[in-house]
Amino acid sequence: MDDMIGRRAALGALGGGAAMAAGLGGIASAQGLRPFTAITPFGFIADFGELMNAHSAGHFRAQGLQSTVLGGQGTGQAVTQLIAGQAKFTRASGLDIARAVYAANAPLVVISTLYQGSNWYVISHRDKPIRTALDMKGKKMGVVSVNGTTENFLDLMLGSAGVSPSETPREAVGNSPAAFQFVKQGRIDGFIAAFSVAIALREANEPFEFFTSDKYAPMPSQVYATTREVAEKEPELVVRFLRALRASVEDLLTQDYNAILDRISRDFEVPGIRNRAPLVAIAREAKELWFTEGRENLMRNVPALWQKGAEAINRSGLFKVDDVARLYTNRFIDEALRT
Repeated sequence: MDDMIGRRAALGALGGGAAMAAGLGGIASAQGLRPFTAITPFGFIADFGELMNAHSAGHFRAQGLQSTVLGGQGTGQAVTQLIAGQAKFTRASGLDIARAVYAANAPLVVISTLYQGSNWYVISHRDKPIRTALDMKGKKMGVVSVNGTTENFLDLMLGSAGVSPSETPREAVGNSPAAFQFVKQGRIDGFIAAFSVAIALREANEPFEFFTSDKYAPMPSQVYATTREVAEKEPELVVRFLRALRASVEDLLTQDYNAILDRISRDFEVPGIRNRAPLVAIAREAKELWFTEGRENLMRNVPALWQKGAEAINRSGLFKVDDVARLYTNRFIDEALRT
């Protein structure tokens, strides 16, 4: 577990960071606060800024919560931590949570959607473009990890286009602009990565093309989930968590992002923090994906979008979604947004 937490996250485990804790009386200031743990699926990358900022800016503390934020090593690990009761909340792709619920009968429920639009891109070389799911038939595709989110999305897109997943070999290449070098070398024909990779490739003037997974499988992209037990037995905790998260999202929408990076880097080891230009560009474009279903739906679960996702999943044959409404609830986010 020590490898997951990281030195600075451990220092800031009281919520609000080591500096803020010292200013409020250190450990004694945590008395009376309700402790909880949240876990990211992939370390402390800047894309999880809203969660880290809620901790470092003291938004959790303002809701009477003592926060610990862990950096996980994959969505599977994060989900396992939730089910085992080692963490209360995680952020993950909507597809991953849906698969856990419907294919593995995991007792999870989505309590908020942050990214309504897809943050997963299919990237290829401009000279040998892959523009459709059908184009991926027989091509060797890179994925972030074996049996992970991007491989799930690859199978989903192929299935939606009537292509058997077995017809498309794949290789794990990580979630980095460096994967494009494998395309240039002919090792792979294309790869699936987070939108931040495409932004970095654009900044480097690389000759690439892309399309998003929404082209074939529109669904809530990045969601916050908890267990049904937490939702049923600790509803006040869920509402407080979401209120703090909403305040942090407001920070990201209104404050200078460099100041936010300064704040969270006191508590967390953020990769790439020394080269901020790409992080600032990624943060700016990420916000566009928060609003693809309209500003009025910021952080809400949109039933029509979940229904589209269920239809895409069922068409693909990846697994069966019989009743998508049992996957999510707006009960807690609606209450959090009212105050």
